[in-house]
Amino acid sequence: MRPPRKTRIKGTQPGAPTPSDAGPFEAMLAPLLGPATAPKAPLQPTEAVAPDGSIVPGPAPFTAPLPLSIPGPLPPPPEPPRLRTPADTLREVLLAVQFFTRIPITGRLADWVGFSPAMLRASAAHFPAIGLMIGGLAALVQLGIMLGMPAGPMRPLLAAVLGTLATVWATGAFHEDGMADTADGLGGSMDRDRALEIMKDSRVGTYGSIALWLTLATKVVTLAMLGAESLGAMLAAGLAAHGVSRLLPLGLVASMRHVGDTATSKAKPLADAIGMEGLVIAALWTLPALLPLSSLAGSTVLAAALLAAFLAAYAAWRLFRRRLGGFTGDSLGAAQQGSEVAFLLGAAFAIGQGL
Repeated sequence: MRPPRKTRIKGTQPGAPTPSDAGPFEAMLAPLLGPATAPKAPLQPTEAVAPDGSIVPGPAPFTAPLPLSIPGPLPPPPEPPRLRTPADTLREVLLAVQFFTRIPITGRLADWVGFSPAMLRASAAHFPAIGLMIGGLAALVQLGIMLGMPAGPMRPLLAAVLGTLATVWATGAFHEDGMADTADGLGGSMDRDRALEIMKDSRVGTYGSIALWLTLATKVVTLAMLGAESLGAMLAAGLAAHGVSRLLPLGLVASMRHVGDTATSKAKPLADAIGMEGLVIAALWTLPALLPLSSLAGSTVLAAALLAAFLAAYAAWRLFRRRLGGFTGDSLGAAQQGSEVAFLLGAAFAIGQGL
C-alpha cells in the first residue's frame, strides 16, 4: 500500500517544516513568515552584523584589567617640614662651640643640644659667632693687660701675646694646626695625592713650623702696633678679624668640593650643606664684629681691612683649587689664619697712612 503523500503548503521550501511537522501555531504563521532558512551559526565575540545583514569583524571583547599587586603596605606620607624655632638655632650655636672650641658642653646641656650630621652642617653658618666669642675673649685679656700693667713700650706687646695665647687655648690651636699641616703638604710635594697624604700626617714638618711661627709672630706684632697707636683700635681690629676670618672660609666650602679623607675628615659634614641661606646667616653674625672698628677707626680703615682679608681668602681659594682640586679641613684652617692676619695688616696699614 502506498504511503500517503504529504501536501506542501504554498510558499514553503522543500525540506522546510510543514504544518504536519510543525505545531498548529507555526503552521498558521508559515505563510506570513516566509520561507524557512537554515539556522545561522552564533556570532563570535569578535564579530558583528552589518546593516546589510553581513557579518563583519567587531570590536575586541572587553577584558577586565587584572587587579594591581601591591607588594606591601603603602609607605606613610612624608611629614610636613617642621618650622625652625629659636631653640634650634641655639642648639646649632652650642654645637659649633663644641666643634670649634675647647669650651666644655657637657651633662644635661649636651643631652639637650644633641648631635646629628645635619645639625653639624647647619652649625657651620654660626662659625662667625665663634669668632665673636674668641675675639671677645682676646679683647678682655688685652684690655686687662693694658689697664693693669705699667705703661711702657712693652705693654702693647704683652697684651698682644697674652691675647693671642688666650685664643689659641680657647680653640685648641684648631686653625693653627690646619695651617701648619697645609704648609707641610703644599711645601713638601707638588703632587696632589702626595700633598694630601702629607697633610694627614699628625707630625709637624719644617714648612709647617716655619708657617706657624711666622703667622703667630706677624699677628702678635701687628696687634702690638695697633695697641701702641690706640687701645680701641687694637681691641676693635682684633674682634673684627676673628669674625671676618671665620666668614670667608665658608666661601671656599660653598664654591669647591671636599677632597680630604671622607672617613676621617672633620670638615666633611660641612662640605655639602653651605648654601646661600647659611652664608647670609654667617654674614649677619659678622656684622656686630665690624661695628666697633667702623665707629672707632672709620669706614675707610674697615674697608681696607676687609679688602686685605678678601684678597688673602681669594689667593687661598686659587691655590687650593690649583694644587688640591678642592678643600680639606686643614686648608680651611689655613684660610682662616691667613685672612685673620691680612685683616690686621690692612687695618694697621690704613691707620698708619692716616686713612
